[in-house]
Amino acid sequence: MPLWVLYGISNVMFVIVFYVVKYRKKLVLKNLKMCFPEKSDKEIHKICRNYYLFLTDLIVETLKMLTFSEKQMKKRMYFKDLALVEKLQKENKNFFLMLGHVGSWEWGSAAFQLHTDFQILVIYRPLRDVFFDNFVKKLRTRFGQEATSMKNTLRNIIRLKDTPNATAFIADQRPENNKDAIWVDFFGQKIDFLQGTEVLAQKFDYPVVFANVTRPKRGYYEITLEFITENPKNTPKGEITQIFASKLENQIRQNPHLWLWSHDRFRNFF
Repeated sequence: MPLWVLYGISNVMFVIVFYVVKYRKKLVLKNLKMCFPEKSDKEIHKICRNYYLFLTDLIVETLKMLTFSEKQMKKRMYFKDLALVEKLQKENKNFFLMLGHVGSWEWGSAAFQLHTDFQILVIYRPLRDVFFDNFVKKLRTRFGQEATSMKNTLRNIIRLKDTPNATAFIADQRPENNKDAIWVDFFGQKIDFLQGTEVLAQKFDYPVVFANVTRPKRGYYEITLEFITENPKNTPKGEITQIFASKLENQIRQNPHLWLWSHDRFRNFF
């Protein structure tokens, strides 16, 4: 089905999810009120409604990846400027890419593969359900990306070290335990972030790049790239993760409805 038809389905899904099922609505409102204490109830509820409008769009957009052509994918997820990537390519440097659950992260990995000459390695947490796990891997490798589970990340980074590549970390997930955490300032709280990206960046001395994703209009996304650090080994411990968290917070504040608010990211703080 064309995307405009899928967006019609998304509109119906929104009514069901937001007004009937009220999927995690209390959690979303609680998260929003904690992160934006300065906003009125009316403003919070507006962001909440816009979030669910986006969430149902995100579902159909992700499914549409199964039939997108390369031309369609490149048109709908594009880069504001690729000078940073070209710089790293000229210097023969692999790099790590840090991004959050903002916009369509699934489209983002595909766009990197199609718009650049780097092999994209996507890190993911395997799902318990085998069917859905295979489905997600199919989506994440459809345009030539590679997907690897978190436990095999180091092995695959070493395997690809002589191939121009970029490893993509969706780095705003909550660590499973405090041993894997770096605590940083995020929306006025001390929040635990995964330390894996920072540890690996310093181990391999790969530059770390932040991907800022915006949605200029329905069905289109724009990526802006900026360095978090070009010299990880000379960056103090915790600073890479803090810079990422600060950039992510600023990104969310600019377009709050595009982040995954229905994830219980702040459950330690209520």
